[in-house]
Parts: sequence; structure tokens; C-alpha cells
Amino acid sequence: MLDGKRMDTNLPEDHISIIPAGASFTGWLNRPVDSACLYFTPSALTAAAGEEATVAAKSEIRPVLGVQSPTLCRLVRALHSDTVLGHPYGKGLGESIFVSMAALLVNDGRIVSQKLYREGIGDRRIRRTLDYIHAHLDQEIDVCSIAAAATTSPYHLSRTFRSALGCSIWQYVSRNRVQLATGLMKDSVLTLAQVASMSGFESYSTFAATFKADRGVSPARFRSGL
Repeated sequence: MLDGKRMDTNLPEDHISIIPAGASFTGWLNRPVDSACLYFTPSALTAAAGEEATVAAKSEIRPVLGVQSPTLCRLVRALHSDTVLGHPYGKGLGESIFVSMAALLVNDGRIVSQKLYREGIGDRRIRRTLDYIHAHLDQEIDVCSIAAAATTSPYHLSRTFRSALGCSIWQYVSRNRVQLATGLMKDSVLTLAQVASMSGFESYSTFAATFKADRGVSPARFRSGL
């Protein structure tokens, strides 16, 4: 149970969970697992993020359970190894690992989401719609599920959404999935196929076409400029 919502995961390797300060968490394990628990203060995270601090300042950390993040897990293992060995290369190595972890966290739209998307939206159903979309961008979603979360009908939601935001629900979803992908691309270990899957796209071809239509360049060309 995470922040009042029941969630299930089989805790596969290279997956992480995020529990922000103030969120409640109760969990049960049905098998032994190797895990690590790290605590980040907002000031330390912002300071370590450096030039990414403006991203963190305009965003909020969401509670998530079991999201794939192989590079972040690799860094956690490196931090653990450095600690067990007694920091043989000095504390600088641990600090550099932490800086890398902070940059990955603030650029991962599955974990850190923009605060601004609700601003200026008076209709509670549209706000619920936006909350649901941003909480499920990396998952398969459909109009019926979105409408159920907004407690309205798919037909009525489609009309009111376009009136409020000037685009269709799927245009909004696609645009924000592309934005999520641009953050994940900064993790150089991830392949573009992995980025596509982790951003909620059903296939790489769909991702590539949507990305180019939104950004004007292919995902590979965009990544080469990062």
C-alpha cells in the first residue's frame, strides 16, 4: 500500500521504488530480496543536481513502485561497494556517484513530474484526468480508464478536454510521453528501444514517428546532441 493505493510488483532486478516524504507505505514480501534503502533530502538533491536544479524546483516527486532504472541501480551497487571497502579512493567517488544519481532522478519523468500542468484548470474532472495521465504515462492507458478516473463519460471528457487544453487527449498523452523520453535519453546506458518502452509507447516505430513529429528530428539525432 503506497500513499493509500494498493500496488503490486514482483520486484524484478534493476527496478526502484520512490517514497516521498509524507507518503505512507506498507509492504509485504513473499520471498527474500536484496534491496537498498537510500534517503535524499530536498536540499541535497537540488544541490547535487546543479544545472538541473531548475527542473527539480518546478517539479514534485511522485510515489512510484517498481519502475525500471538499470543505471540508477548500478550506481547504488557502486555506492554500496565503495562503502563496504571503506572508501579506498576517498569520499570523492561517493560524492560523484551521488551527483550522477541526482541527475538521473530529476530527469526521470516517471518519478519527478511537473507541478504546472494543473495551473489554470478549474474543472475538477479535467484536473483528475491530468493527474491520471501523468501518473500512468509509462503504462498502457485508454480513454475509458481515463474517463473512469475523472468520473465522467469518454464522450463528455473528450469534448471538455479539448475545450480546456486546446488538443485531444491522445495529442496530450503523446506530447508528454515524448517529454518523458527526452529525460530518459540522458541515461546513456538505455537503448532507444528501452526508452520507448519505458515512456509508454507500444512499439519503437510508434515512438520514432511520434518523436519526429513533435521534435522535428529522429530520436537518434536528438540524442546525439545531448
